[in-house]
Amino acid sequence: MNAYCHEKSFFKWFETSPKDNINIETSVRSLIDEILKQKERLKSAERNIVRLADPVANKDENKKSRNSCCSGQ
Repeated sequence: MNAYCHEKSFFKWFETSPKDNINIETSVRSLIDEILKQKERLKSAERNIVRLADPVANKDENKKSRNSCCSGQ
């Protein structure tokens, strides 16, 4: 089962029994915790994304900055 989970990129597996109430709460809590961790990782990644400017707009901005400061030197 561990090899199958690794192959399918499952983060974890639990042997459960709803009939005997074995590992039901533990497995659900683990799933929820993993979902919340993943959500936080995605938020963090979004904050770290560098948005590239439009090349045409970037070219125009570079011209403005060169002409606005110390252009007489």
